[in-house]
Amino acid sequence: ESWVRRQSYEKAISAFAKSIELDPSSASAQLNLGLAEIAVHRYPPAEEALRKAIALNPKFVQAYLTLANLYHVQSQLKETEQTLRQGMEQNPDAKELYFLCATVLYEEHDQDSARSLLEGLAGRLPNSAEVGLAIGDFYLRHHDANNALAQYQRGMKQFPKDLDLKNHAVDAYLAVNRIEEATSLNNEV
Repeated sequence: ESWVRRQSYEKAISAFAKSIELDPSSASAQLNLGLAEIAVHRYPPAEEALRKAIALNPKFVQAYLTLANLYHVQSQLKETEQTLRQGMEQNPDAKELYFLCATVLYEEHDQDSARSLLEGLAGRLPNSAEVGLAIGDFYLRHHDANNALAQYQRGMKQFPKDLDLKNHAVDAYLAVNRIEEATSLNNEV
């Protein structure tokens, strides 16, 4: 089965290379070539294809994410962060880039920079319950229940009818052993 799968990726690589010959300006074809190269663990050609995709379309969020993930799996954290920051400069509202960059910063034990990055995103997109929820969830995933709770509380003030925020806040209250608040908020939901 593994051999068959590899042969399929090799055919895909060949097809994407031909597609690029026909249309050298296709950032999508470069991205797909990079993904196929990653699948067969050929990282230098994958990196080259992904860099070309970004050069062809500096607003191509998926290309930044894929290149950053390629660096990340190779433990190249500096390159990962640089790629994500470059992507954020080009796409200041691309939440996915911010969340991956914050994750990398947390892995590097730079929680303050991660928080600052996320707070900057929340400031840029202040009317988004989705962003507030995602930031709170990010904090919970990184075992920072107090910051998660603060994020959910801010969101509930701004979006008092958002049930997702309330449900997540209940979880955060429980995580910090504030049972009475969790019970009270849970009764409202």
